[in-house]
Amino acid sequence: VHLKLLPPAVKSRLPFAVGDFIGKEDDDTSSEEAILASDTAIKKSNYRNSVGHLIQVSLVISGQDLNNSIHRPERCLRAQGHENIVRDTFALEFGEASTLPVAHLTSTKKFEIEDQIIEVDSHSYYWFVGHKELTNSHYKRSFIDIRDRLTGGTAQRWAYISISTSTLSPTESEADRAIIENFIKELATKMSKIP
Repeated sequence: VHLKLLPPAVKSRLPFAVGDFIGKEDDDTSSEEAILASDTAIKKSNYRNSVGHLIQVSLVISGQDLNNSIHRPERCLRAQGHENIVRDTFALEFGEASTLPVAHLTSTKKFEIEDQIIEVDSHSYYWFVGHKELTNSHYKRSFIDIRDRLTGGTAQRWAYISISTSTLSPTESEADRAIIENFIKELATKMSKIP
């Protein structure tokens, strides 16, 4: 059965700047490409601001293969050695009349530095952009995809946008959260074609 491919409502490149953060493209996508379908598109950038905050951003645009283009983020974090993964969700106002549903994962990862084990607190934020829809749920995205394939003969090339940052403090401060949320709003406004 031939399915009509619908592009996601996002730009296909990450912006050079997001607020006061300047991005540097990360060309090393080999680990992702090794496990994802060959028609998956991947872009990554590392963003830093003037005080040294680092935010890593990934844009993954799926191909036709529903099972091998985008995985649940929790699955990827576990494979990278993250533990104590907790998920919550929230919505952000962005643009003139849009609400962005965002998922937030907190996790811990242990690193050995100079014979000491250091536990780093990590924060990941993500959302999915379809042809006309936004969601923060892998299961809702899968449901929409299956529905469209069965009833409309279409396959969406979903965009998965994820943002990651780490801290050595046990919890994320309100100031840190505000920086991230402002970054997400600015990024979503620059990336999205959904009004």
